[in-house]
Amino acid sequence: MSALARPWILLTAATLALAGCKPAPAGQEATPPAPPPAVEPVVCTVSQPANGSPERVAVLDALRPAVEQMTGKPVEFVVTRLDVACDYARVVADPRAKAGTDRYETIDALMVRKDGAWTLGLMAAGEEDSPPAGQQYRARYADVPAALAD
Repeated sequence: MSALARPWILLTAATLALAGCKPAPAGQEATPPAPPPAVEPVVCTVSQPANGSPERVAVLDALRPAVEQMTGKPVEFVVTRLDVACDYARVVADPRAKAGTDRYETIDALMVRKDGAWTLGLMAAGEEDSPPAGQQYRARYADVPAALAD
């Protein structure tokens, strides 16, 4: 009987070819290809940059324009949390006018470092019906370190 009369032979050979397998010699079982090597998860150390440190200044300076656009005034931050891990930073702060006269709603922001420069990744929505900030960050950036998404 020819191969055309047995279409399953053609389909099996085509499937094996697409899967990168070769049919086993007669009397032997086919060996599946080896699985790809396991990828080690990236371990990030969480740090809290000190007041006035270059990293802290860079993170807050990158956040400042977005907040000043919302308030319409120059602001400074009273920081309650600034954690850095890998190329992410989470900032929880109370912005206030530099003159100290106006105080604004607490912000929770995820900053992203690209090519050595910090940028605003996402400012979490704080409405009552919004998911927690960490969930919002994970939805946008799947590789955010767990320590920054809690």
